[in-house]
Amino acid sequence: MSRARPPLYVAILAAGKGKRMGAPVSKVMLPLCGKPILQRVIDAAAKLKPAKIIIVVGANEKEIRGHVSGSRLAFARQPRLDGNAGAMKAAMKLVPDRARVVGLFGDGVLTTKQIGALADAVADDAVSIRLLRTEDASSYSRFIRDRHGKIIDLITPKCLTPAQRKITECDAGGQGFPAAWGRRELARIKPHMKGGELFMTDLIPAAVRDGMRVETVDVSEEEGVNINTPASLLQAEAHLSAQLVAELRARGVLIAQPASVLIRGEVQAAAGSFIGPNVILAGKVTLKAGAVISANCMVEDCVLGPGARLEPFTHAAGAVLGRDAVAGPYARLREGTVLKEGAQIGNYVETKAAVIGKGSKAKHLAYIGDAVIGDGVNIGAGAVFCNYDGVRKHKTKVGKGAFIGAGCMLVAPLSIGAGAQVAAGAVVVRDVPARTLVRGLPAHRAAPARKIKKKR
Repeated sequence: MSRARPPLYVAILAAGKGKRMGAPVSKVMLPLCGKPILQRVIDAAAKLKPAKIIIVVGANEKEIRGHVSGSRLAFARQPRLDGNAGAMKAAMKLVPDRARVVGLFGDGVLTTKQIGALADAVADDAVSIRLLRTEDASSYSRFIRDRHGKIIDLITPKCLTPAQRKITECDAGGQGFPAAWGRRELARIKPHMKGGELFMTDLIPAAVRDGMRVETVDVSEEEGVNINTPASLLQAEAHLSAQLVAELRARGVLIAQPASVLIRGEVQAAAGSFIGPNVILAGKVTLKAGAVISANCMVEDCVLGPGARLEPFTHAAGAVLGRDAVAGPYARLREGTVLKEGAQIGNYVETKAAVIGKGSKAKHLAYIGDAVIGDGVNIGAGAVFCNYDGVRKHKTKVGKGAFIGAGCMLVAPLSIGAGAQVAAGAVVVRDVPARTLVRGLPAHRAAPARKIKKKR
C-alpha cells in the first residue's frame, strides 16, 4: 500500500518594501489585472487546496491584513528584513516537519500549474526550483552545472564572476523542499558578505551536498518576470491579461481581436458570448450566452444577460442588463443601473441608480438618475431627471406606458402616473396623475391625455 504524500504548505514572502517601484503602497499590493499582485499569487496557490497558505509580512502587516483573502490563510511576521531566507524561516514556524513546502515571492507572475509542478517535484530526496532561460539575466541568480550537466550551485547576482554572468539559466523565484530538511538548512544559512542578507539560493548547494536531486520547473520569460519596476508591472499585466483572454476563448467565448482586449478583474463568460476589439473588462464581469460587448467599450462590475448588448464606445460600471437589453453606442451606465428585458438606452444617454422597465426606451441625449421607470415607457431626447437639489438626491417614478417628450425637466421627488404624457419642453414640478397630459413651462396645466394615433 503506497504511503500518502505529505500535506502541502505554501509560504508567500511579502515583507519587502519594493522601494524601486516608487509607489505609496507595498509593491505586492499594487494592482495586477485588477487585483493586488499578492492576491493573484494567493488565488493561484489556493487552487491546489494546500493545508495552509502562509503570508510572511513585515512592517507592512496592517497594509496587507484585511486586504487579501483566501481559505486557510495564515500570517507570519518577519522580525527584521534580513533576506528571503529570513522570511522563509519565519514561515516555517507554522509548518510541521512532515510536509512539503513551496516558497513563493509575493511579487511574482505565478500560475497554479507552475506552483503545482514545484509541489509535485518535492520528495524526501528532492527539492524543486523554477528555471528561466533568458539573455537578459542581469538581475537574476544563475545556475551552475558540472560537466555532466547536473546543477551543483546557485549564485546570487552580487557574487557572480564575469564568466558566470554569461550564464543564461536563471532562478525565476520559487522553491519547493521537504519541511524537516528545509527547517534545518534554513537555520544553517549564513549572511552573505555583500549585503549581509540570508538567501534561499543557498538551499540549492545544500541539497547538492546532501545528495538530493534538484528538479527544475521551466518557465517562459513572461512567466519569470521580476516585478521590480513600473515597466515590469506593465509587462506582467500584459502577459496575465493575455492568459485570461486565452482561457475565455478556450471556453467558447468569441473574441474578435484577442490582443486588444485587456482584463483587469474576473470575467465569467458563457460560450457564444462575444467581445469586440479594444475592450477593457474590470472588476467582476459576467456575460450570459449570446451577450455582446462591441468595440471600444469599458465594462466594470457588470452583468449582461442572455442576448444583451453593449454597443460601441459604451462605458458601463455597476450595471445589470437583462435579456436582450441594449445600451449604446456612446452610452454611460453608472452604478445601480438595471435594464430589464428588452430595455434600450441609446447614444449619449447617462443613467445612474435607475431601473429601466421591460421594453422601455431612452434612445438619445438624456440623463436618468435615481429613477424607477415602468415597462413600455418612452423617454425623448434631451429629457433630464433632476434628482439633486444641492443637498440631497431624490427619486422619480414613471409608471407603465408613460410618454416623456423631448427636452423635459422632471424635478424630483416626482411621480408620473401610468399612461401619462409629458409634452415636449415641460418642466414638471408636481406629480402627474395616470393617463394625464401635461404641457407648458412650467407644466401647471393638466388635461386628460389624448390618444396618440399610430402612423401607418
